[in-house]
Amino acid sequence: HSTFHTDYPKAEYDIVFNPQMAFGTGHHQTTRLMMSYILDVDLVGKDVLDMGCGTGILAILACMRGARHADAIDIDQWCADNTRDNIALQHVDSLTCGLVDLIDVLCGDASLLSELGPYDVILANINRNILLADMPTYVARLRPEGHLFISGFYLSDLPLLREKAAT
Repeated sequence: HSTFHTDYPKAEYDIVFNPQMAFGTGHHQTTRLMMSYILDVDLVGKDVLDMGCGTGILAILACMRGARHADAIDIDQWCADNTRDNIALQHVDSLTCGLVDLIDVLCGDASLLSELGPYDVILANINRNILLADMPTYVARLRPEGHLFISGFYLSDLPLLREKAAT
């Protein structure tokens, strides 16, 4: 829920954020889809990449679910700054250290990945063209038996994305 919401349902994971101008409030269908993946996958002790992090909501939830570390990357400096702000808003008593220590936020594109990772889980909620262009980079930074979760495309884009994933 946003910092300005006062009436919100109690949930197992209470993520507080201030969306500002960044994408990823948790209300968009693609963000909700990615959050459902995070809730269904065992992330305990895993290294996670949130590519195109927007508000950082996916990296935050991944760490709340037990990820050892997350890198949150966006091409927009506004999003990177907003992600840092949103990480600072979280109050997670069950973590031995704060989310600030678990999540590294970077501004840039997939070229940053040559110096990062490898990852057990990569979350990329961007758009078809970026996903197609960057999929080889994601796969190169994914550990064996790792998972790449993508969202942000139309159903009609699925054949292209599957074809790219198979190469």
